[in-house]
Amino acid sequence: RQIQSNEEEEERRRNILHQLFDNMDLKKLGHVSKEEMNERLCRKRKTITRMLRVQFPYLLEALYSSSSNGSESSIGGEDKGTSLDIFDGNGDDTIDRDEFLRGVQQIHQRVQDRKEKVHALTMLFNTMDLDGGGTLTKEEIEVCLKKSLVVVRDENSSYSIQASLSRFPFLLSCFHPRNFHNSMRTLDADGDGIITLDEFVAWVDAVE
Repeated sequence: RQIQSNEEEEERRRNILHQLFDNMDLKKLGHVSKEEMNERLCRKRKTITRMLRVQFPYLLEALYSSSSNGSESSIGGEDKGTSLDIFDGNGDDTIDRDEFLRGVQQIHQRVQDRKEKVHALTMLFNTMDLDGGGTLTKEEIEVCLKKSLVVVRDENSSYSIQASLSRFPFLLSCFHPRNFHNSMRTLDADGDGIITLDEFVAWVDAVE
């Protein structure tokens, strides 16, 4: 019964995506240009929002991050090209149904990868937050790097500095003694001596 329920749910999700493509393919040619897709997204925003907001919130966000003016999108929170380019698999400026479905899968994967990355960075941040104050100082980071087996636990797992840094090996170079002070200057973006989680994540995105 559970398997059948899952299959029915997947079928509903597929139908939503096919319906979405049909809403954009008004000429019923089996493909749309990027310009046509952009126009349909703008004109049918309310309809598409109703279609996607429950089952595909990540797709809704991705589509409307750059559906007007041809501006760049941040799929999954990082600069990975425009939301319409991701659907144009062969680069011919038209998008057919299969390309559209593959693009949705790619967006979903990017969102999942982003969530995993931010979670890993949050755990690393919390591991180095020795006083539990929700922010980091240069001194806390220095202490933790000298004690790489410091452990922090969340609901399901425990993490050490060593394990966390293995997910981001480039940080070993950033935190090396010869680079440490320069890294701290760029990490503490506003120069107040306190590093927030947002600053930490943004810094990792910038230096990775």
